Order: sequence, then C-alpha cells, then structure tokens
Amino acid sequence: MKRLRALFKKSASEPKTLTDVDAYELLSNSLPYGVSLLDPDLNVIRSNVRMQEWFPGLNSGKQQKCYQVFNDPPRTKPCPECRKHRDLKGEKNSEFFRHVRTSKGFRTLRLKSVPLKDTEGAFHGFLEIADDITEQETQEEIRTNYMRFLELINRVSAEVVNIPDEEWNNQIHSTLRQLGEFFAVDRCCLFDFDPEKNLLTNTHEWCAPGISAQIEFLQDVPESALPWWFKQLKTLEPIHFPDIMALPPEAGLEKQELIRQEIKSILYFPMRDEARQCIGCIGFDAVQCPRIWQNDHISMLKVFTTLLTGTVLRKKNRESLLHRESQYRQLVDNSLNGVYSLELICDVDGTPLDLRILSANPAGAEILHQTRHHLAGNLASEMFPDLAKPSVLKQFSKLIRTGEGQTLQITTTGTNQHLNLTAYPLHGLRFGLVIADNTEREQAMRALQTKTEELESYFQSSLDMLCILSKDGILIETNPEWSSITGHKPEDLAGTPILSFIPEADHAGVLAFLSSAANSEHSLDLTVQMKHADGNLRWLELRARAIGDLLYASARDITSRKLAEEEHNTLQQQLNQALKMESIGRLAGGVAHDFNNTLQVILGNSEMALNFQNPSPTLKNTLLEIRDAARRSSTLTRQLLAFARKQNIEPREVHLNETLQGMMKMLRRLIGERIKLEWSLAEDLWPVFIDPGQVDQLLANLCVNAGDAIENEGEILIQTENVSIRSAAALSIPGAKPGDYVKLSVRDNGTGIPPELREKIFEPFLTTKAEGKGTGLGLATVHGIVLQNKGFITLESEPGIGSCFKIHLPRHHSTSEPRKEKAGSQPILKGDETILIVEDEPMILQMTELTLNKLGYKTNTAASPLEALAFAQDSQYDIDLLLTDVVMPDMDGKELSRQLTALRPGLKTLYMSGYTNETMTKYGIICTDISFIQKPFSVAEISHKLRAALDNHNS
Repeated sequence: MKRLRALFKKSASEPKTLTDVDAYELLSNSLPYGVSLLDPDLNVIRSNVRMQEWFPGLNSGKQQKCYQVFNDPPRTKPCPECRKHRDLKGEKNSEFFRHVRTSKGFRTLRLKSVPLKDTEGAFHGFLEIADDITEQETQEEIRTNYMRFLELINRVSAEVVNIPDEEWNNQIHSTLRQLGEFFAVDRCCLFDFDPEKNLLTNTHEWCAPGISAQIEFLQDVPESALPWWFKQLKTLEPIHFPDIMALPPEAGLEKQELIRQEIKSILYFPMRDEARQCIGCIGFDAVQCPRIWQNDHISMLKVFTTLLTGTVLRKKNRESLLHRESQYRQLVDNSLNGVYSLELICDVDGTPLDLRILSANPAGAEILHQTRHHLAGNLASEMFPDLAKPSVLKQFSKLIRTGEGQTLQITTTGTNQHLNLTAYPLHGLRFGLVIADNTEREQAMRALQTKTEELESYFQSSLDMLCILSKDGILIETNPEWSSITGHKPEDLAGTPILSFIPEADHAGVLAFLSSAANSEHSLDLTVQMKHADGNLRWLELRARAIGDLLYASARDITSRKLAEEEHNTLQQQLNQALKMESIGRLAGGVAHDFNNTLQVILGNSEMALNFQNPSPTLKNTLLEIRDAARRSSTLTRQLLAFARKQNIEPREVHLNETLQGMMKMLRRLIGERIKLEWSLAEDLWPVFIDPGQVDQLLANLCVNAGDAIENEGEILIQTENVSIRSAAALSIPGAKPGDYVKLSVRDNGTGIPPELREKIFEPFLTTKAEGKGTGLGLATVHGIVLQNKGFITLESEPGIGSCFKIHLPRHHSTSEPRKEKAGSQPILKGDETILIVEDEPMILQMTELTLNKLGYKTNTAASPLEALAFAQDSQYDIDLLLTDVVMPDMDGKELSRQLTALRPGLKTLYMSGYTNETMTKYGIICTDISFIQKPFSVAEISHKLRAALDNHNS
C-alpha cells in the first residue's frame, strides 16, 4: 500500500520515468480493488481496470469530476461527502458506500478516500479505493431480516389469533402496516373473494407515505372486468411480475388497470379454504420503481399468508354461523306456521297426562289467540285443550318412545279450524311441534273447485276455439268449437300435434310462435292458416300463453275478414299502380314535347335543304340520313306517348287477322331465322277499334322481346280468339271489366321471367336484357297502348318453360268500313298569303319562318304572345293566318288567337304543338282538327295544313 501511495504521489506530479508509470499500471490493475487518483479539485486523473468496470463513465476519455462518475445517476454538484472531504484538505480518511448497476445486477461498493501528501506534508489529492461487499452485505442482510421476520411473525400471530369482531379492522390494518414497513413496499392490500357472486373486493389497504389509496376503486369487481386475474387466483398460485409490462397478452384489462394505478411491480398470494377454493388474496405493489422479490422474502410471505388465511377463515366461519343462526331464528319467527317447544307430562307409569308449552313463535301464539309470554310454562289442557286429548297425547308418547316423527290432523272444537300437526323429537320428554292452519286452504280448495266447474262450463260453451297444449304443440284438450270450425272430430284432435292441421310451409313459424309463447310471461298472437276436414284452408287468429308447463290458447275464425282484406289490398295495389303509371305518363308527355321540338328543328332543316337547296348527291345522301334518323327518333317519342296513353292516334275499326297477316314478313325479319314463327287465327274474329299503327307496335315489341328470351332455337306462336269475361272472373284480373274481348296472345318457349320481376314487368325502363341491349320501354309501351284502348294485358310465365302475353281489346260493334291507310308521299302546296308565326323556341321560330318563305308565304315572327299582340295592333301590317304554338309563357295559343281575332276579325288560326292530345284538350284544341298540326311535321304536312286552314271558309 505504501508503494502504491508513493506511485500515486509521483504520478500526481507527472511521472518522470516510464518505469514508474509501468509499475503503477501493473500494480493498480492487479489489485482486487478499484483504484482512482483525484486531484485537490476532485478531478479523476487515473483509474485502474476494476474501477473502470464498475464506473463506465471513467472510459469516456475526458477528465470528469468524481461526483459525476461515482453516482447513479450522475450529479451536477459535489455530494456532501465530497464537499466535506475537500474542505478538510486531507486531514483524515473518509468512508462511504455506493450502489452501482453492473451486468451482474446491482452491487454494493465501499469507497475509502485517502489523502495524498508529499514529504513536506503538502496536500496533492486523494486516492479512492473501492471494495465490492455485495455478498457480505447480502448474507448479513438475510440473517438480520430473517431474525426480524421471526419477531414479526411472533408479534402478528399473537395479535391476529381470535381477534374480537370489534377489533378486526384495526388489527388487520396494523398487520398490513407492519408487513409493508418490514418489506419496504409501497402498498399492501387484502382482498376478499365471494365464490357465489364471483366478486373480488379490496377490504383493507395500507399505503406508504406519498402513495395514493386505491381501495375505493376496487369494490365488488366482477370477473368480466379482470378475467385473467380471476383465473390466476383460482389456480391458487402466487402472481409475481417484477415488470407489469411483461404481463401476457390475455391480461390486457389487468394491464390497463395497473397502469391506471401507476403500479410497476406486483406480488400476490391467493388464500384458500379447506376445500382448496380461493377465498381472497394478499398483495404487495411497487409504485415508485420496479421491484424483484428475493426468494427468501417470497418464502417469508407465504408463511404469513398461511397465518392470515387461518384468521380470515375463522372470521368467515364465525360470521357464517352467526348468519345461519340468525336466518333460522328469522325463519321460525316469520313462519306462517306455529312452531312450539313442548314437554310431555306423564305419571309414574309413563302414561301421558298433559303437555307443558315451553315456547312458541308469533304464529303459534296467534293460532292459540295468546301472547308468547303468556304461553310459556302453561299447560296445553288450559291453553289448547284439543292438543291434550288422549288420542293426540298417545301419538306424542309414541314419538318420545320411538324417536320417529309423527303427523296428524285435527279439527278444533268450537272454532272449526283445520290444523295439520308435525312433531319431531328433541331430547328427553321434549319435542318440537309445527302446526299449519289449513282452514283458509280448505276454504280456498272449495272455492277453487267451484271456480273450476265454472271455467269448465265456459270452456265447453265458448264461441271461441279453446284448447290446452303441451309446450311442444301436442293438443291435450279442445272445446267443441274446435270440431265445429275445423270439421275434425274431438277424438281426432286430442293427442295430435297441432302442426298436423297446419300447412307445411307454416310449420317453422308456428314452432317459433310456440317456443316464444312457452318462454314469455305475456300472451302472444299469431295469424295462421289451418286445414279444414274438407281440405280447404281457414284463417285463424291464435292467442297463446304459458301457465306452468302448458300452453293455453284461444283461436277465432277470421277467414271472411281475411278474404275481405285481401280483396281490399288487391284493389289498393291496382289503384297505386294506376296512380304510378299516370305520374310516369305525365313525365313521358313532357319528355316527348321537348323531344318533338328538337326533332322539328332537325327534320325541318333537313327537308328544307332537300326540297329547296338542290344539294349534291353526296350532301343529299347525308341529308336523307339525317331526315330518316329524325323520323326514326320520332318512333321513340310515339313509344313514350303510347306508354303515357297520350299520343296522337287515329283509331278506326280494325280486323286483327288481316293486320297480323300483313305483318308476318316484317316480324320474321325482326326475330331472325333461328326462331320459328307460327300463328293460329280464329275465324269470324270480332273487330276492334284501334289505331293500326298501334297494332304494329304491339306485335313488334312483343315478338322482339320473345325472340330475345329464346337463347338458341325456339318458337313463337301468335293466336287470336273471341272471349267473353263475366263479372266474377273480372274481379280477379287487374284492369278487367265484364264484356266481350278479342284476345291476342304471343307465346314463346324461352327462358321465362323470374317471379320477382313479374309484378313490375310493365314498368318503364325495367329491362331483363344486358346493359345497352334494351331501353326498358318495350313492354311499357305495350301496356300503355292496351290501356289507352280500354283493354288489359296479363302475363303467364315459368322460368325455363317460357312466357305468354295475353292482350284483351274490347269488341267493336260498328259495322262501318275501316278507313283506308294513307298511301304515297304528299305533294308540296304553296301560297302567297301573309302569316304571323308565334313560337317561344328560337330555333323552331327561325326554321318555320324559313320553311314558309320557301313555300311562297310572306311571314312576320313573334317570340311571345305579348310581342304578337303588339304587332297586330299596328294596322299597316296585313295578317291572313296566325300560326302559333299552344303552350307558351304569359299566354297560351288559344287565348292569343281569341285576342288577335278581336283585333283582326276574320283572322284564321293554325295551332302547332309538341305536347300530347290530352294536353291540347285541356287548352280546348282538338288534335284531329284541320286547325292543328303535331310537331314534328314535314314540309309537305305543313304546306297542306296551311292551305286547308286558309281555304276553309268556316275557320
């Protein structure tokens, strides 16, 4: 040591030779101690390998203060030992201890600081020597702690054995405090576990100073809140987690609760009873920092847990005994039966003479019309003579002799009470007696019997169907009305499952109803069909309720009401459908108007270019394609109007057979060669009143749809026949009225129509074809045409078999010859009169003006009715004819014509419109009159309409 001190002294003044430095390094690194050299200002100058191992901060390569490297965590100012030592300037040695964290865990170091002086006594610094005393300290600590724990166990044992109830809480708190202080824990808790309610409750808790209590948050905790914790406790194994973050994934709820309580480590010991069932646990929490419990401490705590478990069990058993005793006392005192303690009095020969009443409960005193105090010690012959009769005493004597319980019944004299007596032995001549007063029960039984007879009478005579069923639906008893309503004999009903009278399709619903009724406290209702003996179905309104193990049900026949409701629903659906189709029809009419205006511009300009511009062949072909496209587009307008039942039509008497035969070629081209087209036309077919073009639309749409429904090869059959529908049949067919009809059927053997689409198959824009393959207006157009002509249409279809559309058109009774169809194209007629054109659509106004000018007419234009009136008021302008749109802002065409005629008497008028005939009728205009032209119109059509209006002297 002297040599080491000399080397350190020399080193402090910078060694002069390499030999001294090597010797210092060799000597210091070979020591089992840690060695460091400090200057007077506490700077660490050198350290050996052992010191650097314990204090890694020495390896940083820079000069540091001792309090920065010898403390964990490092300090920013000198510690008290350093300040004191530096102030003494080496007058004496000092010794202190440090706990350091190493790869082997925490170690305890004893540090000794030795002042360094030269030969003249001058102070040069300190020599720090560190020695590892962990093992020595641990063994000493274990021995000391064990002795202290034995003292604690002896003290606690004396305190917790037979704790009086009034001292229980205080003593448990004291015990937890002593344990917590002994083991230096942050929180010590005692939990009670109720296995019946499956609840965990924190009953007692001790917390170290500065640690918050958690007992109020842990009352009656259910298993659902801490499922993993409950499972672990029931295994009766200790729960030890030095770091709660290491809890398993299934302990997620527990981890959240522990984090809420700021707990970092836990150690819990379950407590069990003699049956190895958990009755609670004792636990220790580390809040300020994690803690790893040593094995010897865990062993000590197991001993304490066993000691405390015995105390808790004794407390629970004592409480249980007191609770049961209290329960029994309350049961006896609150019993409705009389409970007595009696003593048999006998003579010297053992013959029973009387009974002494020792005690009685309140009900027993009430039965004898006495007080409990007055009964005690008195003889039964005085208090209750019927009990002291020889026959009764004989039974009690037998009880005493054999020890077997006796039961007998008596009826009291005078009061006529019906009593049931049960006697049981106690000891010696004493026995217990329980008396049940059955007087009210006997009266209730007689009343019940009377009530039962009344109910039986009602059951047999009720106009409702009454029955009793088992909960699985077996008929046990039925009243006569069941046989009357269902036609089944009573012997066929009893013992039969109710499902045998129910259609199979309703079995699942009835079973669910029976199950619900069996498990409900209330009556449940169900409307169901039941088979009559004649095979017909009857509608029943069923109500059932469970009483005990049986179901009591009543039923009422509502077949008539059900049929009336169904008829009402059918009529309501027909009305709703009619309203819906009417609404969509108005929409279609509006669309048709706008489309007609657009087509008028396209058609008018293309015809103008064709008729008056003398175009080149190429341009002429282009214009013809434009004109033809406009005419084809007008077909879509007619379809919309047909659906709306509002297109302008010219109905006439038509013989369908002739029309069908004329369409066969066109229909074959429409459906293609892969499909065979057949027809069956009835002879002497009645005529119908319809526009021939509408017949073409009907057949074209139905045949095209039928062809699309046939995937490969197939057949379409068209049939006609005369049918007469009577009143009864008309009720079941939507839209039908009694009368004579011509039926037109189109049948195919295609894929058929799914059931869910049949009811809405005639709705517009509904299509079963692939996207882009159909507009969904075909069948809607057919439906519209049929309804417009006061007919009706029905559908029969089966998936995979095919479909059949049946159109019924009313028979026409007129014998006039049908009008001939217009043939060929019309010539263009011209004129030189002056025409005032009124149109609110600028493009149509411009196009119409140009057309009339090409026809030779002089024209004036107005974009509104008000502008036309202003023009007509100027007398310098001549007007021979007013050509006006009908529906315009501010004023309609009819009113404009009236006001202009007042200004210009004799003025002729020609109306034009893209709206439907129904709309025109509202404005007082007849679409078939010569004074009206429907948009879109051709040049030839307008030229003829103008000449007809101008040349008509009655206009």
